[in-house]
Amino acid sequence: MTDAMPPMNEIEASLATRWRDEHGRPQYAAVRTRSGPTNGAIIELNESGCFPVHDEDFDPAAFNAEHGITPEEAMAMEAGSMCGWDVPGAYPETYVGRLGNSSQEDDGPRP
Repeated sequence: MTDAMPPMNEIEASLATRWRDEHGRPQYAAVRTRSGPTNGAIIELNESGCFPVHDEDFDPAAFNAEHGITPEEAMAMEAGSMCGWDVPGAYPETYVGRLGNSSQEDDGPRP
């Protein structure tokens, strides 16, 4: 008897944790939405826009932490999804050393 296949969201989360492109960006990252009916959204690498998460218990920072996605990577993913994947803001190294005490969890402005 073989083990049952894990739910698809666990498989996708595993891929998000292990797979990185040549610039260190994960396949997926979660971000907090600034307005609207959702608490967050999922961004997919090299795609424009995002996929809203309609779950009131969804915590983007917890999702990212659970899957090994740093705040710098999430910010780069957010910038890439909105401004294009070749802009400086779409690369995690742009944010290294710039976040200080801020993170996706606070409500303050982002750099």
